[in-house]
Amino acid sequence: MTAQHRPAERQGRGPATETKLRGRLRLNAGVSFTTGSATLVLAPSLSRALGVDASGLVRLTGGALVVFAVDLVVLSRARRRHLFRGAGIVVVADALWVLATAVALATATIPVRGVVVLVATGALVAALATVQWRALRDVRADELGTGDRLEFRDQVPELT
Repeated sequence: MTAQHRPAERQGRGPATETKLRGRLRLNAGVSFTTGSATLVLAPSLSRALGVDASGLVRLTGGALVVFAVDLVVLSRARRRHLFRGAGIVVVADALWVLATAVALATATIPVRGVVVLVATGALVAALATVQWRALRDVRADELGTGDRLEFRDQVPELT
């Protein structure tokens, strides 16, 4: 039997893909909660490392990450319809975080320690967005009953 003709469960699809998506959201929640909590506690030190005079803004970011983490846990337990829509929003939000990090690195004068913090954080968020997007892609392929992953080129009609 070729991979194309195997049942979805034997290809690692079906309910397992939804479970993987929920797990990736919980992973993001754990990372966001840990980072947000540390940011709240270490706001003055992080402000100095980033070269900003706004520990209040850093605390606000930490608090927002903690709230985001709670939202991710709730989302990871949501019904399927809400899970898929919400996971897509999370992937976009993570991508926007990475973009904002790149803009900050390109436009602001940041000490070396701050650059290290921003690059590490941006890379971690990019990795989380990627694994969540892949899990969401696999779940959507299951929803469409293709049994195969959808690639971007499969979703865009030919222009010729």
